[in-house]
Amino acid sequence: MSTNNSEELKNKALKELIGMGYIPLNIELVRCKDEIVVYRVKLEDKFAILKMFLTNKYIREIESYKILTRLKLPTVNIFNMSKMSILMEDILYSKNLRLGIREDMNNPKVMYNLGKWYKKLHLEGEKFVSNNTNIKMYSPLNYITIENINKLATWTSTENNLFWKLFRNNFNVIQNTLNTIPKTLTYNDFYFENLIVSKKYDSAFMFDFNFLGIGIRATDIKNALWFSDNEVKNEFLRGYEYIIPKIEFKIDEVIEPLDSLLVAKEKNIKPDWIIDIVTNLENGILARKLLELIKLLN
Repeated sequence: MSTNNSEELKNKALKELIGMGYIPLNIELVRCKDEIVVYRVKLEDKFAILKMFLTNKYIREIESYKILTRLKLPTVNIFNMSKMSILMEDILYSKNLRLGIREDMNNPKVMYNLGKWYKKLHLEGEKFVSNNTNIKMYSPLNYITIENINKLATWTSTENNLFWKLFRNNFNVIQNTLNTIPKTLTYNDFYFENLIVSKKYDSAFMFDFNFLGIGIRATDIKNALWFSDNEVKNEFLRGYEYIIPKIEFKIDEVIEPLDSLLVAKEKNIKPDWIIDIVTNLENGILARKLLELIKLLN
């Protein structure tokens, strides 16, 4: 279905709502991007958000919410689900919660509570992954292959860069080390606009789980602390209460830029943050980080 046909999309959204047992008083388009359509819905007794997936690629988020509910992870209230849609609480109309803002990233109370949420996600997630070894979930680690490395070298026009040669020559060592690191559920898509904060400042948690998947703790923690200063980072870590081994962060320094490049390559976009990664390739920063990792592994 084309995302340009607004009337067709609206009719599909209405059909989804009726199928869930709701007769909306009004629906308003909020966003239509990447084959995901979001509507604000006025129901008889509340406001809600309908998130509708037009292709199978991102429909995985429905299963992600089911997993988080099973693990009793705090997140946005889910009113109903179908095979292609999620109906959830509209935080704009919540008495107790609000959406995150950039300033929250340097609020000690918010970051402490967010650290506690990530602690539970990773603790429960590690048990879940260990007990469900055959589950098929998104994992950025699965895309780090020699084939994809070669494609990235071509896509970034850096085929002769030392980084790629070093990575190919040490791929098995890096892969074997990754295999020894405990895997957990990781959020993978941190941004303050995906944050929900209690108006009493006694809780904070994430929503929007399209990239929830299997990974390592270090990547998630680095992303969650990206916008915070050192003092507030310490508050987050106080809530998190877990010391991540240095080797995880060293591996993340090498793997995460590759994952970002792969995401951009798939969409065929080169925003500023991709240009920064390519610059770090060209000026040798990534090669130096890879050499540091290789030294630790050997």
